Amino acid sequence: MAPVVDSGVFTAPYASAAAAAAAVSLNDICFSSACVQTAASLLQSMDMNIDPCSDFYQYTCGNWIRDAIIPEDLAGFGVIESDSTHHKDKFRTILDGSYFDLLTATQSRSSFQVDTKDGINTDKLNFQVVKNYYTSCIDIESNGNEALSSFFNDMDELIYETTQTNRSQFQLTARATDLVSYPKSTDAIVIEVGGLFTMEILPKENDRTTMTIIVYPPSEFSDADKAPLQDEDTEKLFGLTSSLLGFQNATDRDRERVSLLEDTGLKMMTDPEIHAMIGDAISVQSRLHQLSKASDDSTFVSYSLDEIADALPFVHWASIIESNVPQDRDISDLYLQIYNVEYFQELEYYSSVDDPTRKLHKDAIVNYLLLHKIYQDASKLDAEMRRIMPDTPFQTRSNLCVEKVLENLNLVSGRFYSMITSHGESDRIKLGEMAEAIKESLGNRIKKANWLDKATRSSAIKKLDAMQKSIGYSTSSPDERSPQDIHRFLRGLEADADNFYDNEKAVVQWTLQIYWDTIGRKISPSEWIGVATPQVVNAFNLLSKNSIFVSAAFAQKPNYDRYYPDYLNYGGIGQTLGHEYSHAFDDYGSQYDEFGIERNWWSEETKYKYMEKSQCFIDQYSKASITDERGRKYRIDGSLTLGENIADNEGLAATYDAYLKSKENGKGYNPILPGLQQFSPEALFFINAGRSFCSKPLPGSIKDSIKDEHAPDAIRANKVFQNSKEFAQVFKCPIGSKMNPANTEKCSIW
Repeated sequence: MAPVVDSGVFTAPYASAAAAAAAVSLNDICFSSACVQTAASLLQSMDMNIDPCSDFYQYTCGNWIRDAIIPEDLAGFGVIESDSTHHKDKFRTILDGSYFDLLTATQSRSSFQVDTKDGINTDKLNFQVVKNYYTSCIDIESNGNEALSSFFNDMDELIYETTQTNRSQFQLTARATDLVSYPKSTDAIVIEVGGLFTMEILPKENDRTTMTIIVYPPSEFSDADKAPLQDEDTEKLFGLTSSLLGFQNATDRDRERVSLLEDTGLKMMTDPEIHAMIGDAISVQSRLHQLSKASDDSTFVSYSLDEIADALPFVHWASIIESNVPQDRDISDLYLQIYNVEYFQELEYYSSVDDPTRKLHKDAIVNYLLLHKIYQDASKLDAEMRRIMPDTPFQTRSNLCVEKVLENLNLVSGRFYSMITSHGESDRIKLGEMAEAIKESLGNRIKKANWLDKATRSSAIKKLDAMQKSIGYSTSSPDERSPQDIHRFLRGLEADADNFYDNEKAVVQWTLQIYWDTIGRKISPSEWIGVATPQVVNAFNLLSKNSIFVSAAFAQKPNYDRYYPDYLNYGGIGQTLGHEYSHAFDDYGSQYDEFGIERNWWSEETKYKYMEKSQCFIDQYSKASITDERGRKYRIDGSLTLGENIADNEGLAATYDAYLKSKENGKGYNPILPGLQQFSPEALFFINAGRSFCSKPLPGSIKDSIKDEHAPDAIRANKVFQNSKEFAQVFKCPIGSKMNPANTEKCSIW
């Protein structure tokens, strides 16, 4: 008989904790390389000198926090981002190499359909598009004159479109809109238009498979206390504008630039003209920012294309729509929803003011538009421009270009990212099965909630049953598994110029066309366009689609690994899946039904009981505080963080139930890990759940962290375990200990 291993061999005071498993035989311990590496990573993260019943966050994360080094281009760093950084480095190596480097690193050729000659040939063409874009970004100094010439031509055309077509009023034509529109990287289909307004394409209220357009003030105003340009150094703005359009003539570069300006026909600007331009731009943006804050942004007015042409003619709305939406689409019943209409009415008024002695007038709006374009595009021209106005501080050029590839060619580069970071369909199917198990567990909790009446319970279950999931990567529109589908998706993109500015412009226009293409066609609830990308560490519930999305980048260690025991996968990514499902029933998600339509499906009595249960979370988290490096305490806003707190707590509870059921079925994979045999599988579930919160903020950033809708990670982790009766049972935490408050102090929804 093999010797028995006793947990007492560990000398740290809380190594065995109270979560000790029964004594085990050496023959029962998994010593495969995967098991050894997995155990080592957990042990390296944990600080077993901490009592888990006193501070479980420090117990699971203490050593990780001690050893973590924050990359210089990040304000903070979490355990999940650490693996993502590794994969981005690997992706950069492949971009610096060849397609066959990618093929060699691919985890599952069959999943991504590169196990045939045709598949490889098509995929190689797709990869070359991405590599060309990346190379032009890296070699930004090459063909800099071509970039400048193209930029000057665009500026000249923008001036013509905004001043010569109708001198009585500033007007934004379809072509001018093209020149100043930029897709915003977000979890929605958003187009920023020249710092004047934002357009968002989203599902109709009464038909979530059909898209409509809403228009509102610039999204950059929403969280800003003052106009963004007011935060910029005026001299820096002057230096930037002067180095492009001014009379500087000191270097060979200046002389080449002046020659290009003259060839374009653009007029060089004197220093007073540049200062006046900057002053106009700041005045316009400051006034627009004030308007956006002063008016009601919660109501909207719907206009047909004919109606809006009369109401707000400073924008050629109809020509913008008609020139961008595919011609075979029926837009006869298309309405634009204008939010904060007072903002647009005042902008309409200023666009007709033809008195340059006034602070705001039509030419000032033109100057604002021109400076906004300079501000947006200058860093894409050459290294000199980026030095004057850096687009991202601290980043190396290589890191910046990898980020641009992943962000701007998102679903295309997402395919290649997924090829080297996931095992394709086997991972996607396994995670899908786990998601369904957790969804079922959440449903059972809802069914057992005795405070729900029959009708409300039925509506909640109906919503949960209808909820869609999309895990890993997109499988339709486009199908990222298919080289041919990605090739079709790339149709219309010609990013083969010798300079980065033109390639970036081509990618922007291609992305905008993809966005506009969503108008007038049916949209699947699990479609990724404008929603998610595989390479972004993210998971979320899109309430308007009643769908959850989990990216391939999120399905990485320590959240998930195909070789992990089930208790680690459930404690890691399983907790996230439960969190996202539970968002459907948080304080905000509970206002949406199974179709993603905002409506009240709660009875008055159950709504009141729900609010009572929510108040428990608000009060509980509001009592918590976090201390910065100077000893200053900051209280958590329990109302601000309520939605995330509900999702954290209910998600963990549902996931733990699902794990126990999978274990009871006897079909799971739950090996004993070396060096961790003193812990039960249930204890290791909670340990990995705790590890997923490990993070290390930069000094000085703690104050800002309390403004986020997520509580600081140390608070999030400890609170969710304090509310878990199962956690207290597994770790045998005494009632009244920090991690096991009295049941009357614990909060839950279901």
